[in-house]
Amino acid sequence: MTSFNDPGMGSFVENSPENQFEEEFQQNPFQEEGLEIDQAELDALEESSPDANIQNIKTLQPIDKKIIDWKWKPVPIARHQVSGSYETLQSGWKLILRVDVDGTSNLRMASFDFFRVGSTTSYWGSFIMKNPMVSYTSTKATITGSFTGTKSMWANRAKIEIPRNHIFVARAPAKVTMLNNSTQGAIYTCAFKSQYFRTLQLETDVEQGTTLFGSYNTGTYSNPGPTRTLNLVSAFQEAGIQMNYTGSNNYINTSEAGSDSRWTESEMHASMVKHFSVYKNSPQWAVWLFAARRAVSNTLLGIMFDYKSSNKPHRQGAAVFQDTLASYFSGNNYTRNQLFTYVHELGHAFNLLHSWDKSRPDSLSWMNYPWGYDNRNGSGQFWANFTFAFDTGELEHLRHGYYNSVVMGGNDWAQGAGLEVPHRHIEDLTADIHEDNSGLRLEIVPIKSSYALGEPVVVEIKLRSRLKDDQRVNAHIHPKYEQVRIGIMKPNGQVMNYEPIGHNCVAAKDAVLTDEKDTLYASAYIGYGRDGFYFDAPGIYKIKGAYRTPDGSVIQSEDVKIRVKSPLNAQEDAIADSYFHDDVGMLFYLMGSDSPSLQNGNDLLKEVSEKHAKNPLSIYADFILGINESMTYKIVDPESQKLQVRKRDLGQATSHLDKVFSESAGDKGIDNITLNWAYRQLADGMLKEGDDKAAVQLMKSMEATFKKKKLKASVIETIKSQINSLLANR
Repeated sequence: MTSFNDPGMGSFVENSPENQFEEEFQQNPFQEEGLEIDQAELDALEESSPDANIQNIKTLQPIDKKIIDWKWKPVPIARHQVSGSYETLQSGWKLILRVDVDGTSNLRMASFDFFRVGSTTSYWGSFIMKNPMVSYTSTKATITGSFTGTKSMWANRAKIEIPRNHIFVARAPAKVTMLNNSTQGAIYTCAFKSQYFRTLQLETDVEQGTTLFGSYNTGTYSNPGPTRTLNLVSAFQEAGIQMNYTGSNNYINTSEAGSDSRWTESEMHASMVKHFSVYKNSPQWAVWLFAARRAVSNTLLGIMFDYKSSNKPHRQGAAVFQDTLASYFSGNNYTRNQLFTYVHELGHAFNLLHSWDKSRPDSLSWMNYPWGYDNRNGSGQFWANFTFAFDTGELEHLRHGYYNSVVMGGNDWAQGAGLEVPHRHIEDLTADIHEDNSGLRLEIVPIKSSYALGEPVVVEIKLRSRLKDDQRVNAHIHPKYEQVRIGIMKPNGQVMNYEPIGHNCVAAKDAVLTDEKDTLYASAYIGYGRDGFYFDAPGIYKIKGAYRTPDGSVIQSEDVKIRVKSPLNAQEDAIADSYFHDDVGMLFYLMGSDSPSLQNGNDLLKEVSEKHAKNPLSIYADFILGINESMTYKIVDPESQKLQVRKRDLGQATSHLDKVFSESAGDKGIDNITLNWAYRQLADGMLKEGDDKAAVQLMKSMEATFKKKKLKASVIETIKSQINSLLANR
């Protein structure tokens, strides 16, 4: 019997599962290790043969006495291993057990999840046994050890007993005895379910004009691993995860990506909701993989796009951009990178972080970047040594991670992402660099030296060459690409690493710094990220950056200080309250969204824009509202399941952004990089709505604004080039 409130408590009774288990084990007709047949049995067999009385058959040769005297020896019959998944429903508790103690890739672990079952089924908790004591004989496996879990329970240890049946008999059930030290509690008999630890449904849809990946022979290029043909399903089977196709496949029209035929996260999410045949708004073992052509970014190879608060629940969908892959790779190398990107992105759906996010930048894993590994270890070294496998820590997470930390639609992206503590890259920021021969300088430049409480904190990131000779660098210097890390020391001394909400899986973007164009620029809003708000109290903050060079070395910026001021009046206090709402923080991070889950944030921004229009802090609300109105937004109606498109409102967009442009014409307002982008975003919307004249006039205004700012000649030339490129689309 078990307790309704605690699945570990229980007592032994005559008709308990333990008695049933022992009876079944004792009655197993294949319990003996082998079968012995002695001479008497051989004689009996011979006498009972229909041919035994046949006489005088010339072809029948006398039996050699050596054969007659030979005694048959035991013939061992192979037995099942015990690793895999088991399941039972007893006394209102559903127990899912995973045993991982034999086989070539066993981790010597066991884990289990409890669900409370009645008129509804609810998740109760998950538990893991690491390095238990294992007694493994030819007929039985016994696993005993303590466990840790997501919540406390009466039991703190478990004993798992599994008979090893012969291979031509069904796998035996597992008996799980819950223990509090040595005191016995509830007993569960779990039927064998699968040789795999977890099983999920996979649906693969494809954009018109491209095709799904098929398979790749790992021996095509030399590597130390075994040669085999891998596809997406078999790659995860090797990790102990079974994927079953839903049987539903769709060709998705490119029109769902908008007029530019390039996919955004919101557009992919809307298409997933529309086409994914088993989609639901709750945790489930099901994932959608979309083979698309191109994303908005020219270097984005793939993405697990369900990581934003506007797209909850998280981690249900991923995409691979195959035209972009084809622009970097060809032939067999393209096929190899297709496989790699498919597995990598679905790894994120299981809540696996990148290798370097877990202090393993040199891991030969599906979750690393080949080019990032090569930067540290030499050109071509990743593929020369990669065996097409996850590393041990990732296998632990995939097979035994807590249910909500792994299941699609469970925890938010990166929450509980792995059994080890995620790497926060503090060492990049604190490393004691004795000598710097990189020829590069990293600068983190706050837009302002002091900010009002709640005001979005934006920094410009500059990577400069200090040499006359050309220097090749990775141009991805925005923190979301992970080449640049930013550390923040709060007024109370707490040190935090700024973590973006999500990471984009991109190819390296090479750039050459020359004597004339010696600097790369990026603008980053660092006020809100994975850990919430970073500048949430008045005081002095220190900010420092670190950049990883193509050879894996680290260069650091100088520390810079900013001051966050206390509100000066009731109006500033009210604006701070609005800007510190999580929905508003996410809207600042996304630079606008019409997601229903962020409606409260949009309402707060509208209130600031209207009620506090004369306050300088209101331009941030106008910026987000204006950018949002300059874009279309797609969402699937939950009742009709039809794709709905909210059209641009260029009148509203212009009204909001004109205020931003005016306030930012001098040294105040938003930073120059963001201002440049806002001008071009509005002009692009005008062009797409057929208002070429307004777009041309806006671009003239933009050029004049930046000329008045007296920027470097090379920067002005870049701005002119951006304008010409945009207007060429007319």
